[in-house]
Amino acid sequence: ALVVASEHNTAYFNETDPTSGHLWGDGAVAAIVTKEKLSEKSLKIKDIVTYGHANEGKGNNGVVLHPNNGGIKMPYGKDVFIHAIQHMTKRVEELLERNNLDINSIDYFIPHQANIRIINKVAENLNISKEKVFLNIEELGNTGCPSSPIALSQNIDKLKKGDIAVLSVFGGGY
Repeated sequence: ALVVASEHNTAYFNETDPTSGHLWGDGAVAAIVTKEKLSEKSLKIKDIVTYGHANEGKGNNGVVLHPNNGGIKMPYGKDVFIHAIQHMTKRVEELLERNNLDINSIDYFIPHQANIRIINKVAENLNISKEKVFLNIEELGNTGCPSSPIALSQNIDKLKKGDIAVLSVFGGGY
C-alpha cells in the first residue's frame, strides 16, 4: 500500500488568531507498506493501536477547518491539550503491554508534533528521556497528520537494526 499524508495548513491559517494562528505548518510524507523488505533501511511495523474519540470532551470541535469562514481554528485548545496527553500516554502503554515490552525497551519516541508542552508531558508521563524524543515542531510548526513520519524521516539515520521506535499521534478532532 502507498500511504500518503499531507497538510497545507498555511493556506487556511490566520496569523492574527491569538489562540492558534502561529501553530501551523505544511508537510507531506509518503510510505510504502509491504510484507517485502525493500531495502536495508526498511522499517518493520510490529503493531498498531488506533482509536477514535470524537465523542469525548470537545473532540469533534477541537480543531476545525472552515476554508471560507475563518480558516483553521482551535476553539477548545485546553480540551485538546488534556485529551492528547491522556490518550497518547495511554496508547503507548497499551502498545507496550500488548507486545510484552516495558518503557525501557523504547529506543526512540516520535510523538505528534502539535505542541511542545504536550510532547514534554507525554514523555514525562512515560518516563522517556528527552534524548530519545524526535522533535521538529520548532522548525516546522504543527504539520498535522504527517508530523510524526516527517520527524522519523529526519532522524532515520539514528535508527540501528533492532531499535524500537514508537510513534504516538493525536488528532485535534480526536
